[in-house]
Amino acid sequence: MTNNLHKLIWPSLFLFWLTLASCLVYYVSAESVSKFDPNYTLVESSLSPDFDEEFINWLVTQTRIDGRSVVHITSQECRCNLVSQRHRESVAKLAEDHLFNNLYITTDNPHFVPSTPAIAIIDEQNQLVYFGPYSTGYFCSAGDGIAEPFINGSYQANNRATVIADATGCYCHLERS
Repeated sequence: MTNNLHKLIWPSLFLFWLTLASCLVYYVSAESVSKFDPNYTLVESSLSPDFDEEFINWLVTQTRIDGRSVVHITSQECRCNLVSQRHRESVAKLAEDHLFNNLYITTDNPHFVPSTPAIAIIDEQNQLVYFGPYSTGYFCSAGDGIAEPFINGSYQANNRATVIADATGCYCHLERS
């Protein structure tokens, strides 16, 4: 009888643990998912014909832009920095492989950046090519990458930058004061 009871308890405990772990993963990932531009401030700003130039001018106040650059933008105490770290590192490596300068800034200023982590890609003429999130999805992983085609040259060049504001993933929203 005791032996049969052990045979039932261990699989039941394992199933209980597996269910609990799955629920915890779902809860944590669901808590992390948000819109990149929840108040549509980036959407509104990017409609201005001067947005690209104003954004570059703001970036220059944050770091030294010198031609082909990938600017990695994070904020203090953002849990999504950890979630996206592996993907951000792979993007930095891709940028390095394609002869871009990797620049890093930390900001809590939501004037141009509604959420972090974010990325800006600048071409050799110091023109903004792309601004927005690295990727979308629960874990903002490399398989969901948005920025990579703008680094490896497989994007279609436009007269204006591609600004992605309508994305859902692990982002920390920066509040306006």
